[in-house]
Amino acid sequence: MREAELDDLWRYVDAAVERARNQGEDASIISGLVRLRGIVMEAHDLAGDGAV
Repeated sequence: MREAELDDLWRYVDAAVERARNQGEDASIISGLVRLRGIVMEAHDLAGDGAV
């Protein structure tokens, strides 16, 4: 994936985290989304460094 695509993906996941929190979702769902957001950020950093 390109860095710009990962930017978009990060925004989608970040919005899902906020939506889940606002809707009072179960902590395990929120935790999973937060973890996914972190993974996307790691991928973004790797893409930016040219590692992928």
